[in-house]
Amino acid sequence: MTQVKIPRVILAAFKRRVLEHMGERPPTRIIENAAGEPYLNRWELLGNHPIFDIYLHQFLKSDDTQALHDHPGVSVAIVLSGKYTEWFQANRCKLRTEGDVILRRATTAHRIAIDEGETQPVTVFLRGPKLREWGFHCASGWRHHRDFRARGCEP
Repeated sequence: MTQVKIPRVILAAFKRRVLEHMGERPPTRIIENAAGEPYLNRWELLGNHPIFDIYLHQFLKSDDTQALHDHPGVSVAIVLSGKYTEWFQANRCKLRTEGDVILRRATTAHRIAIDEGETQPVTVFLRGPKLREWGFHCASGWRHHRDFRARGCEP
């Protein structure tokens, strides 16, 4: 996993344009958590493309705390505004702040935790070609995302 920072002058221009885009259009999709509450607003800039997807994500709530998740392909996240804590296996975490560029393998298990009293984090999320199915890492083992959505980590 690699992390770099975007220079402030580039970040400011990029952030301004992205936030304008978000203000001009409703989210393409509102993703709900297991309790049925909106937890992520998504704008699809290039979705369902065979080579890569580009999304804008606005985090409204933290990821589910019962399991880490992975992705179907290599991904890059760019934090445009706000901040969040990214949790990994073995209870390791990393604070992600504006300008951070995060490269993840498809198999990197993680979850995002936000402070709901602060600015909602906004990221640009790019996903490479689909390499695998994605899912959640429960104590009992890996679970496909559809199975997790249906029953969480319950056996």
